Amino acid sequence: MVAVGAKSECKNATGTDSLSYAGAVYLFEKNKLNEWTQTEKIVASDRNSSDHFGEHVMIDSGNVMVASKNNSYNSQGADYIHHAGAVYFFEFSEHTGINSDFGSVDFIIYPNPVKSSIYIKSEKEIESLHLYSLLGELVGQNQFKNSIDVSELSGGLYWAQVHFKSGKIAFKKFIKK
Repeated sequence: MVAVGAKSECKNATGTDSLSYAGAVYLFEKNKLNEWTQTEKIVASDRNSSDHFGEHVMIDSGNVMVASKNNSYNSQGADYIHHAGAVYFFEFSEHTGINSDFGSVDFIIYPNPVKSSIYIKSEKEIESLHLYSLLGELVGQNQFKNSIDVSELSGGLYWAQVHFKSGKIAFKKFIKK
């Protein structure tokens, strides 16, 4: 399977409702003739103009993770924070295609970009926080406190992995200045 992000796509999954720069992700698979064919078009369940859904796409163990860098609302469509961003998780089944939208991440990282410490805000109870480089290297972790010192990290893009007490794991990117 190959996933291609189209952050500037305007149409929804059925090609109708148009929202400027809402974004989409296209999934492709090789058929029996060894040709690539489109199998799915994914859009955010809470899509809005200028979300840029599909800015970054990752496939891991049959799951598709999609970043929406300009998403400004939490998963309930409330708590506006300008361009806070979100990550959506989709479970892939060989037989039925994309079958679950786990919605946007229920936590916020701020400030982003960050110089010294990042803070985490969530409506859900958080157990721990792990920080990863883009290469997947663990660069920081803690049992959950509302902040973590990142002053020793080099400037660049990182992923924060939040482990919720419910067992759910969620990701969000942040920039270290």
